Amino acid sequence: MNFLHPAAFAGLASLLVLILLSLWRQRPATGIVPSVRLWERIPDRLPPVRALRRPRASLSLLLQMVVATALVVALAGPGIVRHQPAPRRIAVVVDSSAYMAPRTNDVGRELSKLDSSDDILTIESGSLRRSEGWHGYHELSMASVVDPGPALDLAASEATEIVYVSDRRASWSPPPGVSLHLVLVGGPLDNTGIVDAGVEDGKLFLRLSRSAEVEVAIGNSAVKRPPAIFHLMEVPTDATRITASLAPDAFTADDRVEVERSEGRVDVGFSGRPDASILAAIESNPAARVVRGGAPRLLIRIGEGRGGASAPVVVDVDPREGVATWSAPGEISVAPHELTEKVEAEDMKLTEVGTLGEPAETPLMFSGGKPFAALLKRGEIVIAAKYASAGWPARPSFPIFWANVLRYAASGAGAWSAKGLLDETASRPGLERMALDPGKFQARPLATLRTDLSGASIALAALLLAVLWFFESRGRE
Repeated sequence: MNFLHPAAFAGLASLLVLILLSLWRQRPATGIVPSVRLWERIPDRLPPVRALRRPRASLSLLLQMVVATALVVALAGPGIVRHQPAPRRIAVVVDSSAYMAPRTNDVGRELSKLDSSDDILTIESGSLRRSEGWHGYHELSMASVVDPGPALDLAASEATEIVYVSDRRASWSPPPGVSLHLVLVGGPLDNTGIVDAGVEDGKLFLRLSRSAEVEVAIGNSAVKRPPAIFHLMEVPTDATRITASLAPDAFTADDRVEVERSEGRVDVGFSGRPDASILAAIESNPAARVVRGGAPRLLIRIGEGRGGASAPVVVDVDPREGVATWSAPGEISVAPHELTEKVEAEDMKLTEVGTLGEPAETPLMFSGGKPFAALLKRGEIVIAAKYASAGWPARPSFPIFWANVLRYAASGAGAWSAKGLLDETASRPGLERMALDPGKFQARPLATLRTDLSGASIALAALLLAVLWFFESRGRE
């Protein structure tokens, strides 16, 4: 037993006061006798009065002393102290990368070994979401592939015991005073995944983790490709969405990829001399937004030098450089391409055309068999032509051509993006296994528990006061 306020025992001096008060002479007690003849039996001479006499013990005095003692003990704050093991603070970091999806049962089985009486903090490595206790692996959101370092750093700031669950080791070292318990739930998996996908130069490229058959759907048509690691196939110019899928296996997150090209609004910038016809064709198209400065997606230069490209897609109209000769237009013809789709040769009413002085990657329009408009290389278009306002701009092919240019700027210049493509490491499952050993945790610390007895002391004093009152009241009767 211990006391919170030992100095309160100075109150025991009140017992001495009670004893001194008990020596105070009390007034004689009177009584009624039946006859005065009793006085004859009283001796003539009383024995001498002694100066000091030991006080006679009485139940009343004893009760008063016990009550005072109980009150003093209550003021001292009595209590019983005992020691027992306290819960340990354990931080559990679960790798929420996509490759952990097939390991759900293994993770749950390992973490079920934790003692529920411990103070457990669960941290998800992908989002750093934290929760008290272990609620099951199914509640964790799976990211693609995440670095567990930030989650382990957070766990080290919360607990000295860290349990990290994954199918592969983490390149992280615990700080001094922190113990890392590695739990590996890896093992062989029957998995084939799509590890790379994209569209470039009008061709779809697929790379698999191992040779397998793949089904490719472009628009409403689908075709199955024979087993191989690399797959390459032509993509129609009007295609906007491609789906590649494998047969389902143990890890389905890398079995399907969608490759799309966006058709979003294009920021268009102008430089050089003004051209009201081109500006009107661009502004009338809802897919375009004319900007001043900044970093436009499409830059239209009119009557300027062809210098370095300052935008992903640049169109040079009537350039001052790169044209060998200028001459009157001959027979106009148009090559099939996404930039010339629905552009009619008879609409090309031009006053003068130029012969390009450098080879073009893709010629677009010809005059007398010689190209005057071409896609020099990806993102660089040149139109060596001069026209009157009543010529080509007055024809339907003029706004159609610039609509094609906008569509090309939005999607044709490498604007394909793959959705559902995981990091290649996700398709390579970890092979190590290491079970959780709760015996390696540090021993539980001893916690001090104290039971306060002040209330019991006060209750005892109250009970004794009641007994004292009862005794005194009976004595007076």
